[in-house]
Amino acid sequence: MSQKVAILTSLTAILIALAAFLILNDYSGTQEPQWPSFNANDQALSNGLIGIDKKKLPEANSRAVELYDSACAFCHELPDPESHDAMEWEFVVDRMEELIVELKEREKRVDVPWNSEIKKEILAYLERYAFQGMNPDDLPDSPEKGAKIFKEVCAACHTLHNPSMHSLLVWEYVISKMQHFQKDMGMPFMTEGEVEALLEYLSQTQ
Repeated sequence: MSQKVAILTSLTAILIALAAFLILNDYSGTQEPQWPSFNANDQALSNGLIGIDKKKLPEANSRAVELYDSACAFCHELPDPESHDAMEWEFVVDRMEELIVELKEREKRVDVPWNSEIKKEILAYLERYAFQGMNPDDLPDSPEKGAKIFKEVCAACHTLHNPSMHSLLVWEYVISKMQHFQKDMGMPFMTEGEVEALLEYLSQTQ
């Protein structure tokens, strides 16, 4: 008898603990899954987004701009087409498409206008007005190795920016982000000495 009482007591304790857990966690059988919070605008800003007023865009009244605004500004500020070069925009738009599909799967009520034709039209628009970059031969030269690093390392992934387009403080941030991207993509990234040489070169162009 005492063994049965012990078993019943243990089962009762387990059921009480389970009930307490469910109550404290506000659980119900129809509870929606809790997705991690994601702020698209903060993410875009952290990736170097340069926002622009829709009215200041090239072809401001065109269908392409309307599609661009409807799809991209749904989640974050509208990026300036010159935020990226044409090669970067292709990657960014592909990534945005993945996020839109994921968002629609999570939230059935989300109605971001998107299909292959819309994507093609938006990408063509962005490529028309993308950042053109600089010819490496037109860059300010320097006997220091910083100039060589800027021309070779930075141009490995995108069109070269004008060294004077950012303050030194902003360049420090950009280089830090670039180091993370290189690491994520399995590319060799700069040593501490190379970063110092690069920043020294950029400081001379201010």
